[in-house]
Amino acid sequence: MAYIGVDLHTNFFTICRLETDGSEQFETFQLCANDLERFCLRLSADDELAIEATGNSAYFRDEVISCVGRIVVVNPGLTQTRDLLVKQRTRLLNKIHALFNRHGIKIKKEKFTSKRSLERINMDVFSKVERIEITLVRDQALSLTQAIKDADVEIERFAASLDGFEGLLIIKGIGSRTAAIFLSAIGNVNDFEDENKLAAYFCIVPRVSQSNETDHRGRITKRGNKLVRTALVQCSLIAIRYSGYLNSYYHRIKGRRGSGKAIIATARKLLKIIYDTLKNGWIFKDFTTFTLAENKVPAGQTS
Repeated sequence: MAYIGVDLHTNFFTICRLETDGSEQFETFQLCANDLERFCLRLSADDELAIEATGNSAYFRDEVISCVGRIVVVNPGLTQTRDLLVKQRTRLLNKIHALFNRHGIKIKKEKFTSKRSLERINMDVFSKVERIEITLVRDQALSLTQAIKDADVEIERFAASLDGFEGLLIIKGIGSRTAAIFLSAIGNVNDFEDENKLAAYFCIVPRVSQSNETDHRGRITKRGNKLVRTALVQCSLIAIRYSGYLNSYYHRIKGRRGSGKAIIATARKLLKIIYDTLKNGWIFKDFTTFTLAENKVPAGQTS
């Protein structure tokens, strides 16, 4: 039996195969008949497979469903829609910033983050065409800002109804939106035997590439759910400011391997805390000291 996560694209797909002994293997296939057949031949009847809902996930599911014991299609929902809106707004604001730079006007990008600053843009130095361009871009950016706010309201409303929301919200660094991201992506935490399988599902594991008899292990794979990985890193950057345990762990790794690897390792540690919180129904009385609300004893802390 193996647990298989699939990162599905238009022309290819990458799989993370996690064996029961904890070993992982990654491989990329073309999304064509020959490679699909080759992939299916490697599957077993008791394998379990997870795939995000995309435009072609139904086709992929139909092709492999007879070869495995279970397929879970994960719907990322509003959280990914919000992420898309934010990226679109950022591109528009960068366009306005570039127009200012064209005229030698140095201005911080942060100035355009509020509705008031966008509405008060001084257009005296711009040509007629540029003014039209800025107006169009600004109006679109303002519309996206409102759409993002609307999405945040719905995300928080949805997340509040999910099991484990209260427990995650008490963890320093995790807010309503990131709690929704984690809960939506994880689904039923009991589907993951331990935190290592959850980390493999989100690809917070070292990259392993196999060529003949040689294993190459390097950085994290950066495959799978990018939104979850980004949220984990962002939450970890905040959590290390409040948790002495995570702070000391981060700086210990940083001293040996640098800040980049240290924050990824800390994100993996935070993911374990998230897993344990959901698995055990933890509610922290004080996250900074890892004290639980019910029994008032420190939660498990492994280095």
